[in-house]
Amino acid sequence: MTRRPTSFALLAVALAASVFVTACGGGDAGAPDTVAPTVTITSSAAGTTADAAVTFTFTFSEDVGKSFTAEDIVVSGGTAGAFTSVSGTVATLVVTPAASSAGNVTVSVAASKFSDIANNPNVAAATLAQAYSTVVAAVSGNTGTCATAPCLGFEAAGVGAVAFEGLAAAKIAADPADPTNKVLKLVKVPAGQPWAGATLYTTTAAEQTVAPVGFATSKIITLRVYSPAAGEKIMLKVETGPNAGGMEKEVLTTKANEWETLSFDFATPSTGSYDASKVYKTISIFPKFMTAAAAETAYYFDELKYAAAADAGGGAGACAAPSCVDFSAAGIGFGPFENQAGGSVAVVADPANAANKVAKFIKKAGDGDYFGTTITGLGGSIVLTDAKKTITMKVWSPAAGTNFLLKLEGAGIAPTEKDMVTTKAGEWETLSFVMPAAGSYTTLVVFPNGRGGVSADKTMYIDDISFPGFTASGGSGGAGGSTAFTGGIYAAEYTGNLGDAGSAKSNLGGDIGFYYATELATTKAYDFGGIGTLAANPGGVPNFYFGFGLKTPAITNAYFGAYVNAPGNGTVDISGFANLKANVWGPQEAFEKAFTPQITILLTGPVVAGCTASPSSRSYLEAKVPALKIGAASVINVPLSSFSLKVACSGETTASQVLKTIAQVHYQLLNTSIQYTVPDAGSPAAYPTGLNVGPVKFD
Repeated sequence: MTRRPTSFALLAVALAASVFVTACGGGDAGAPDTVAPTVTITSSAAGTTADAAVTFTFTFSEDVGKSFTAEDIVVSGGTAGAFTSVSGTVATLVVTPAASSAGNVTVSVAASKFSDIANNPNVAAATLAQAYSTVVAAVSGNTGTCATAPCLGFEAAGVGAVAFEGLAAAKIAADPADPTNKVLKLVKVPAGQPWAGATLYTTTAAEQTVAPVGFATSKIITLRVYSPAAGEKIMLKVETGPNAGGMEKEVLTTKANEWETLSFDFATPSTGSYDASKVYKTISIFPKFMTAAAAETAYYFDELKYAAAADAGGGAGACAAPSCVDFSAAGIGFGPFENQAGGSVAVVADPANAANKVAKFIKKAGDGDYFGTTITGLGGSIVLTDAKKTITMKVWSPAAGTNFLLKLEGAGIAPTEKDMVTTKAGEWETLSFVMPAAGSYTTLVVFPNGRGGVSADKTMYIDDISFPGFTASGGSGGAGGSTAFTGGIYAAEYTGNLGDAGSAKSNLGGDIGFYYATELATTKAYDFGGIGTLAANPGGVPNFYFGFGLKTPAITNAYFGAYVNAPGNGTVDISGFANLKANVWGPQEAFEKAFTPQITILLTGPVVAGCTASPSSRSYLEAKVPALKIGAASVINVPLSSFSLKVACSGETTASQVLKTIAQVHYQLLNTSIQYTVPDAGSPAAYPTGLNVGPVKFD
């Protein structure tokens, strides 16, 4: 309050005038002003709950001049801002409520804080409370607009992610802003690579694929992101398959600890370029891309949205042989055909794309339930594993609800078949057949309309039958060359003689070899190996055996082993797999002595400049294998993540780089006392240390 000054001196002229007026009988001095002024407070948010700054207005009953200031106002529940003296009877004060809270903002003026022109102070105090709430409701990662494909929400079963390059975790977790919602949580740690990330999937963790992206319709993919900081680089990568190459796009976050939708425009990718002939069906997320994490940091993701790929017949290179049958390719035809009433099958122009060729079926009334045909010209075997058993086929039917049946057959193996039903009429769609059984199959049979009859002619089309794995007849590749590697099958069976150089091979054309340390050469009793069928291996699958014995047990800590070359004696890329699996068997006799053989597996690269033929002189990875069961077959399952980089003669810096060109799988034994041929007195006969190795695959 600013008080007015008081003056008691009258000028002589004024006093004389006063006396004159009084003497003449004019004027009335009247009663002095003794009425105290009052104030009324109002709010700009009256009748509501304020969620932002509030302007309070102070209206006085009479002119208070400059006696009322901001210091005369007491504020609680908020922060006082701009004060304005509008006039002698009106003033305003802006008050901002406390953040992220709810309650009342209260302004009050006590007694004796302002006065009128007669210097009367206010007697009555005034107070006003205004309700407010600045609590911001947590925004969920789930916007409720991800109900239909192709949109990946993480509530659905079968949706997941596979971590790579040292990402600590890739798992489905509760939304940090909405515990009722499920999202993808990726955890980055200092020990991981700066490019650590995770690959999404809606098929299986081994296949790592999602519904194809319709880049022909839209180049934009959106992703809901919850980052611990603004300015974090999120990279999205789209590929034609795991580690198959494609496009990358980088976008920065703009919010911290809050959901936002980032838009990745692949019309201008950060790396790579769009190829209209390719089908992009593998998507990976890289949090805090190319920046190492200073501490364990979690990032959350939800609702990956993109345009659906238009279903049509194949063509334009979308179906790549040999793991996909395209009826535009030479050599593909039809074998035995059930058509009792004259139904037909032929290669014709695609009804949706005249430049493409497809298979056309016309089923007539009277054609039996087994109306169908064998697809010829495959040139090898369709390989299904427990992890990868999905075959896709594009179909065209005049009606939704049409049944298509796929059947696979092979020598010495039970057939497997699967029915799927169309959901569209008069247009192409892709059906996914998750086959019941794994195996290697040489015959593919298609039954359009399944095993059901028709009352009138029914025309149907098929195209682009894609397999998860395929082995060409007689193997493929060549020495030092890259080999097509599908299905994870590295070596299923073995033939030849391990003792004859070059004659022992896997069924995929990879040579088998045997070696031992040079210090064993002068004291060895024998080294040998053989190939045969061992009943102890599951299914009696042909395996190879290698063993070693000494004349004396004097030498310790020596090594020996055997290797299997990649299919076709080339190299294979196993970086997209998670585990190495092999059937191995340690004979009972080899374990009679008091020692435990240590089995080491080496994954070696090719012989290139600077890398010699010696396993330890090439780029290679190494992992130890736990002790085997004694006298019984074991299926060892060695995670590829457990292999460490031992030699990098080609400039590699990470294990994942070596995994892209694997030329050999080695099984090496290191013993504290290698078995020998001369038994101790009174003890059982001694046998050479050795192993049987059966099928080898990656999954």
